[in-house]
Amino acid sequence: IRQLEIQLADRTVKSDINSDLVKKMETDTQTLVQELNKQKQSYADILRQNDELRATCKSLDEELAHVRTALEKKTSTSKQAMADLLNNYKESEKNSVERAAECEQLKAQLRSASAKVERLEKRRTELETRLEEGEARNTELMRKIHQYERSAKMALNMAGSQPPLRAGQSIVDITKATSSSGIGESISVLRTTSSTHDLSFRMSPERNVHFHDPDKPMDISSSMEITLRYLKERIEQLERDKAELTNDLMAHRDEMQKNAAKTHEAVSAMQSLERRVHDLQSENENLESRLATQRQLYVSNEETMRAKDLEHRGLKAKIMSAELHIREKDSKINQLMSQLEALRLELSQMGAEKQKLSTMAKGTEHEMRAIEHDSRRLQEERDQLARRLAELESEYKASRSKLNDVELELVQTKRHLEESRRQQRKDREHVEKLQSEERHWKQQAVSAKKSSEDYHKTIFEEKITHLQHNHDALLSKNDALAVEIDRLRSELRECNHRNNLLNQKLAESERNVEDAKQSRKTMTQQIVAFQKAEAEWSKLEREMREELVMLRKGDLDCFFFMEPTIDWRQKLAWTKTSATTFSFRWGSNL
Repeated sequence: IRQLEIQLADRTVKSDINSDLVKKMETDTQTLVQELNKQKQSYADILRQNDELRATCKSLDEELAHVRTALEKKTSTSKQAMADLLNNYKESEKNSVERAAECEQLKAQLRSASAKVERLEKRRTELETRLEEGEARNTELMRKIHQYERSAKMALNMAGSQPPLRAGQSIVDITKATSSSGIGESISVLRTTSSTHDLSFRMSPERNVHFHDPDKPMDISSSMEITLRYLKERIEQLERDKAELTNDLMAHRDEMQKNAAKTHEAVSAMQSLERRVHDLQSENENLESRLATQRQLYVSNEETMRAKDLEHRGLKAKIMSAELHIREKDSKINQLMSQLEALRLELSQMGAEKQKLSTMAKGTEHEMRAIEHDSRRLQEERDQLARRLAELESEYKASRSKLNDVELELVQTKRHLEESRRQQRKDREHVEKLQSEERHWKQQAVSAKKSSEDYHKTIFEEKITHLQHNHDALLSKNDALAVEIDRLRSELRECNHRNNLLNQKLAESERNVEDAKQSRKTMTQQIVAFQKAEAEWSKLEREMREELVMLRKGDLDCFFFMEPTIDWRQKLAWTKTSATTFSFRWGSNL
């Protein structure tokens, strides 16, 4: 019984140890699970940092591309601006030459227009004189016609006192005072004063004098016939002259209308010419005002030529200093170009590092996949261990229940032993009391004692064998648990080793991240320095442009106001050559 108690105590101690080991294993598995979760979190952080690094690399690539494009644009804009400045300068010179040629043309047109105006004025005066002469001639002809009509009436009135003519002929009053000499003189006067123009003759029916049958003899004397013939001829001549004068008058009127239309057109042309002349006069006044201002400027420039010479020397010194400054800027540009080359090399290195990081990221992804696979496997093993722990706990509970049963049986056996002891004591007492009957009941008592001892012995042996079997089963379970504990310890060691490897990789990735951050800081610093250099370059370019404009203005003023007798073509050629040489120097410096 003591041995059984000792064995039970050992087994309880071993079961307590096993329970402690199981608890430790549970805590170890929990720590492993926590470490695996931490590793998962660290892996997620590494992936996030890798994504951030990729994004930063992309942003840096985009910024570098943007900076490159901005630099190219600024260089192209600067070159284009210089070309535009030169082109504008050349165009302004060409425009000035064209304006001078246009001014000359306008002056020539003004001269021609003034000559035309003078010719038109002369023609107008001639036409006015001709018109006045035609009007005077017309009045004179009308006066002569009236005179001839009066003389014809007087002749007809004088002829009315004679006997009438035959055959109903027309009667013309002719005075006897009109002699043949007077008629000849009047006819000669008419012939001398008749029109010399070849005009179509048309007799008016009111003014004609019809003589029917002029060859028949009249009942008058021969002198009267002669005078009547002369008067007839004179009347006919007067009618012809009147028709010629009327035709001349109509022709003069038509010519006057034509001349009026021409004068109207000439007046409109003169008005347009006057407007143009007024515009040209305004332009001439503007040019004269500009010439006056130019003369004033010429006078002021003559006064300030000495100061300009000193300023020119100072400008030469400034140009030399600007050239030195440009050389310094060229050296700075070369340094910046070398820095750009270095940045390009760094970019290539960053690309290689990026590729390395991508390969490392792929390796880490493979490793993380392996770790996830291992974690899944460990999770499965953990689940298996949990199931086995549950089985062990169930076995432990069963063993506990069995131990409790054994303890109860031990208590019962103890009670039974105490009862048996009491019974033995009673039996001893009864044996002492029944010693007298011992002999008689010896064989029965011996047989009963043997049977009871055999019975108890068999019961105890069965219990001992059962407990021995339980003890062997518990020992085998303990051995299996020890083996399982060793296996779990080896797995724990492997997990710790993997954890250490993962920590090392995490440290390496953190170092890589720090290196990438440091390179990013250096890149940002370089970009800031590059932007500062670019701003300085743009400032220098702006200053040089301003100096270029000032120098051009100064050179042009000095040249155009220092020698006014030089031909404008020579000036233009000199300005073109100076602009090309300066632009060539500027381009070489750029």
